[in-house]
Amino acid sequence: MNIAFITPQLKIGGYEKVVVNYANAFCTLGHKITVICGFKEGEYEKELDSQVEIVEFKARLRTFLIPLIKYLKNNKIDILYVPFHTYTSVAVIAKMISKSQTVIYSAEHGFENESQKFVRKIMKYLIEKADVLIAVSDAVAKYDAGQFGIDHNRYQVFDNPVYNSEESSVDIKCTWLEKQECPILVTSGRLAKDKHIDIPIKIVAEVSKKRKVSLLILGSGEEKEQLLKLAEELQILDIVHFEGFVSNPISYISKCDIYLQTSEIESFGNGVIEAQYCNIPAIVTDCGGPVELIENGKYGINIGRFDSEDVISNGVQAVLNILDKNIIFKGLHERTKRYDALNLEKQFMEPYYEHI
Repeated sequence: MNIAFITPQLKIGGYEKVVVNYANAFCTLGHKITVICGFKEGEYEKELDSQVEIVEFKARLRTFLIPLIKYLKNNKIDILYVPFHTYTSVAVIAKMISKSQTVIYSAEHGFENESQKFVRKIMKYLIEKADVLIAVSDAVAKYDAGQFGIDHNRYQVFDNPVYNSEESSVDIKCTWLEKQECPILVTSGRLAKDKHIDIPIKIVAEVSKKRKVSLLILGSGEEKEQLLKLAEELQILDIVHFEGFVSNPISYISKCDIYLQTSEIESFGNGVIEAQYCNIPAIVTDCGGPVELIENGKYGINIGRFDSEDVISNGVQAVLNILDKNIIFKGLHERTKRYDALNLEKQFMEPYYEHI
């Protein structure tokens, strides 16, 4: 099977990580995989299997159409996996013009908002011409269907390829982790405003008044200086560690005790699955995908919206309940097998065979 994934870039990002995981796993399973990039430079370029072909258009969205038309004319692609409304629209037009027989998978990995009515009408027309509509969670499917007035039943919810069981854990050297002699809380992701990493910092500040704990923060971003300043103001710099971006978060999370996901909104929540893979419970805000992943409290604790007055106090109580073993979560690792990229071939291929 010839499968191509479109991505604007290979820099750090949730969608880009999905592409890498799909590409590497499906390459291992014997498929011919191509990653079509606007620009290939980025942290994830070196994470791709050497057998994965990288095609770089050196083009942003507005100049992506012509090279894609040429590529589809000259290459037989069975499945073209495309993100975002904009790139789906471009891919549909490119397929029409090139007369390609490729099956377009339009994949929604986030809550995209198309505010202009005219733009929504055009995009609805093009998106509905995609062969398969995919969403990474039911929350995303409902949001997208509602926004465009598309039948919700057209969307197929795909489990995200969060990890590859053949390469999920590697030895790491982290002096800070090795020195810890108390429970460790961990959070991961871009250090951006919408991720609200200030919430884990404030929760740890409060919990540390009752018992010894520490906080590991995985990820990089523009909010780092503000978060460092907050930790300093709360006088907990000595128990908070910023590790920066890591390509193998599972290796770090496995050495911790509780995972925190405190975003404003998340379409899925890879970090929650990575924590569950390590048998570590997650505390999440009411932000979409992660709430689905803890299955109504079966596999974690929902502490409410990020901006609720009691989100910190709820978080503190959740941490204490887990540490005191007042709440015990079972079957965490077992449920993550469905997110192993190597187990997702059947899910991925079924819509193709139904379509042709």
